[in-house]
Order: sequence, then C-alpha cells, then structure tokens
Amino acid sequence: MTSSYSYAPPEPTRPASAAPTSSAGAGQRPRAGTGPGAIPISPQSRVDLSYPVMISPFTQVVVDTVRKLYVFCVYSPHTAVDAAPYGLGNWLADIVTGDVQLGTVPHERKIIVPAPPVLGMEDAGMGRIVRFRSPQPLGSLINRVAGQLGGMVRHLPIAIPLRKSIEEMTISSVAVCAGSGGSILRDLDVDMLLTGELSHHETLTAIEKGQVVLAPYHTNTERGYLEQVLAFLLSDKLEQAWGHLKRDRPPSSVVEAQVISDWHISVHVSELDRDPFQIVEVALGR
Repeated sequence: MTSSYSYAPPEPTRPASAAPTSSAGAGQRPRAGTGPGAIPISPQSRVDLSYPVMISPFTQVVVDTVRKLYVFCVYSPHTAVDAAPYGLGNWLADIVTGDVQLGTVPHERKIIVPAPPVLGMEDAGMGRIVRFRSPQPLGSLINRVAGQLGGMVRHLPIAIPLRKSIEEMTISSVAVCAGSGGSILRDLDVDMLLTGELSHHETLTAIEKGQVVLAPYHTNTERGYLEQVLAFLLSDKLEQAWGHLKRDRPPSSVVEAQVISDWHISVHVSELDRDPFQIVEVALGR
C-alpha cells in the first residue's frame, strides 16, 4: 500500500492493537543510513505494508537516484490486521460462509484468541471459529475458498483423514487463521482448519484427529484482503483524517496552504507481489 504526499502532518495516535512494526514519524527528521555522516532528508512519501519487508525492525527505506534522495516512512500493521475486527480473521470467515448462490450461510462465529480490551476494538483477536447451523459439503467449502481468495488460487493443497474422500465429507465447523496458523489452531474441536500453511507434523496430527486441513499457501490467505478490503478502508480513513486536518489546522504560510489544498491520497495494491511458491506441471519424458 502506498500513499504519496509532500506535506507530512503529525502522525495520529494509534491504538495498541495497531502499533507499527517500524515507523519514521512525520515530525521526525529522517536520515539516509544509520552511520556517522548520514544525510538528513525531509519525508517525501510513505509506504504502508501489510507484511513487513524485513521481520527485523528498521525505520526507513532510502532509494538513491542520480538526482535526489527519497525517504519512505514505513508502517507495517501485519499482526494488527490479522486481529482487527474488520481484519483478516473475519475476511476468511466471510469466505467460508459466503456461498455465491445461497448468500451468507447461517452460522455462528467467535474469536479464537481474544485481544486485550481496547476501546472501540472489543471484537479484536486472532483467528475465528465458524460453526454452521447445518453441515456443509466439503466440496462446497473448497469452491468457496478457491473462488474468493482473489482469483490467485487455482490449486488448493488439502489433507483429509485416511479412508475418507472429499465427496463424502461434510463440515460443521471451521477454524480460520491467515498466514501460518499452527499455534492458533492447535487443540481446537472443529472439523476443518483453514490457514495458509501448517507444518508436516501439525498436519498429520490434525488428520489423525479426523480434521480436514486446507492450506492454500501463506500469503494467498492474506493478499486478496488487501485489494478487496484494506485498500478501501485506508482510502476512506486517510481522506477523513486529511479532511479533519484541513478543517482544524490553519496553514502557517501560503506554501503550506497550497500544499494542503492540492494534496490528495492515492492507495495502490502491488500488482507484482505474489506468493513465492508456484505450482508447475511436469511433463515426464520430454
């Protein structure tokens, strides 16, 4: 996600559940590099990342061009988006309960690991359990997942118990967790686990308990959310915040007034980003 601007207003206070992985505040004076003699640069743009480029903390990404230096403020919500009430957990739950022909299938859902209470985020937490009011054919659930993950998934890795077939199985309950959900989904009394990836032994344990595992790869359980949900949320919230700023903060100069008047928000979802794994069909003997 990118939002480009030349004027950097003070960064708003974020709830604890949305604490950034790393950020260069708009009121700070970013530096190109970290060693002695680093070059001070004014903020030029900002990058919001659902998943951090690097897991280890860093505060800025500097691109050195022939004519000038650009510095990016980086905000990576990652796990906060997993846990948010409007986040990845509910998005995946919506997918398994959203039939194209039937509409929303009647069900109840609950949070697996509730987040610490934060005002306005009472429904936040990691993972969701969906319990259908009537059993669903496993084949129907597979089609829902494949059809609603954003058009990115053509092959779905699935593990089912021994001596069972997809055609005969029905599912009354599903636990969902985006990304790598092994620690969240273990020891749950449900019929099916939907997550990006599980380890070999976690998967064996699940099918030995009679559970189905659907694991369409880590980022395939996250990326569709960016385009289907988060891009619209970000655009709406940023436009609101900018409107409040223009209304409540009088410009201190003619230049600042022009910047505030002309500034606009542009939210983009990467068209190049993809899951690192690919499925290849091998023609033996050629």
